[in-house]
Amino acid sequence: MSGESVEERTVEVLDLPDGLDEELLYLYFENRRRSGGGLLESVKKKDNHAVLVFEETEAAARVLAKGHHVLLNTELRVKKPPSKDQRKLLLRGTNPDTATEMIELYVENLMDLNLTDYTLIPSPGGDVIVIHLSQPLVFRFVQSCRSLSVGLFISLDYWWTTKVALRGIDEQV
Repeated sequence: MSGESVEERTVEVLDLPDGLDEELLYLYFENRRRSGGGLLESVKKKDNHAVLVFEETEAAARVLAKGHHVLLNTELRVKKPPSKDQRKLLLRGTNPDTATEMIELYVENLMDLNLTDYTLIPSPGGDVIVIHLSQPLVFRFVQSCRSLSVGLFISLDYWWTTKVALRGIDEQV
């Protein structure tokens, strides 16, 4: 696997047929003759899409270059997933009534930050907060879920960058 980044080895698969078994997905994309792929490090399937992480960048590149993939008589679409913005994270599942200071303390403790290292930008509903960091993350961050108070679980995840036109959104985002 060498020093290749996870992003370089990742492929997103769309339009999966209903009821597709994850094992069949593994077998297809690990079969170099059929898919162009290679050994997979992980597969995360949800509904009709999946995110594949190959052990080698070349396998991901071959799958993307092949373009045409058919499984169970269904044409699959493959693409590179959107890039992660290393300076923005999403905090999901927050209670809109939770005090800002509690959220700040949670973020500072979880990520070992100072108050000046980030800005919190809450969604209009208050259940999602963008954490805008002053510097890109310097550690490998995948996901963290932790209880903030009794019965409240929140999750922290990367902000995925996509090319979307947004209107009425604060410039800070």
